[in-house]
Formats: sequence, C-alpha cells, structure tokens
Amino acid sequence: PRFGFAFRPFDNNRTVIRGGYGIYYSSAQINNISQNSVTGPPAQLWAGFISDTTTPTLNYGGDIGKTPAETFQTVRLGVLTGFENQWLEAYTQQWSFSVGQELGKDFVVEAQYLGSKSTHVENIFDYNYSIASSASLPARLPFPKWDRIAGFSSGAPANYNALLLSAEKRFSGGLSFKGSYTYGKALTINGG
Repeated sequence: PRFGFAFRPFDNNRTVIRGGYGIYYSSAQINNISQNSVTGPPAQLWAGFISDTTTPTLNYGGDIGKTPAETFQTVRLGVLTGFENQWLEAYTQQWSFSVGQELGKDFVVEAQYLGSKSTHVENIFDYNYSIASSASLPARLPFPKWDRIAGFSSGAPANYNALLLSAEKRFSGGLSFKGSYTYGKALTINGG
C-alpha cells in the first residue's frame, strides 16, 4: 500500500507541500535455500583426485602419507546454513514530507524529511563461533568438524531518518543548476 499527496496551501503556485507513505516487502530468501542444496554435505566435502592425462587412472591427491580414510577422519566440513523455523518476510515502511518554495523567477528551495523503518530484516549469526584462548581453533569450536554454521533469523530492525535541503535555478533552454545537502542517520542491529 502507498499513499501520497501534494497540496498548495495558498492561492498561488509558489508554495507546495508534499508527503507520502508506503510499505515495501522484501523478496523470499530463495538464494539461501538454493545455496544450501549445493554447499551442504556431501557437496561441500571436496576431496582432491588426480589422474594421468594419457592413461586414465584415478588416484587420491590428498595429504601426503595419509590414506583417504585417514584424511576423512580429520577433515573439517565447509559452511552449513539454515533458517529459523518461523521465518518472517522483511518489510519497510517509508515516509516523506517536504515543503517547496519559489523564491524568485525560476529559483526554488525545498526542505524534505525522509524516514523509514524496516522490520524482520535478515540477520545472520554463527552457531560455531570460537572463544578467544590459546587453544587450537578446533578445540575452541562447539562443533569442531564444521567451519561455520550460519543461522538466518528474521529479527533485525533498521531505521533511517534524513533532512534534505535543495536549491534549484532554472534557465532558458532546459539548463538548470541544482545543489543539495543531506543530513541522515541509519541504524541497524546486525541486519543484512
């Protein structure tokens, strides 16, 4: 849903007030679902194999002095990703309010406030984070056979607020000059 308005408060065209509000929805996280199908085990377990280019023989090209069975006992798997059970699609509410004023022939200034608030923004976190210590990395991980276990949640918020100031001078023949300044602030909590 979207709503907008433009209003001339006086009996001339020199002043205009505009505003609007809309809600915008994010697309589904199909990218992460398809990535899981090709990067999770066993697809992420990439063992190296070599073969003679003239005589097709298949040999293991892993760690020197280790058999394939020994290597797979100590191998660390790649990235495992997954969604929370109750995934909520992200949406953003956006609003604006502006006042424009013509100050002289073909010279216009405008002040505008822009704001937005995003809800259920994708948030990624690592279940397999390491705790700082002098121990080896596998000893510090909750799941030492995995590199990263990334979880996606839909719990991060975000917001944006800005003041926009602009001045425009129009000349004949379609030539114009415009200068603008934006003072804005964006906040989020670990969101995508």
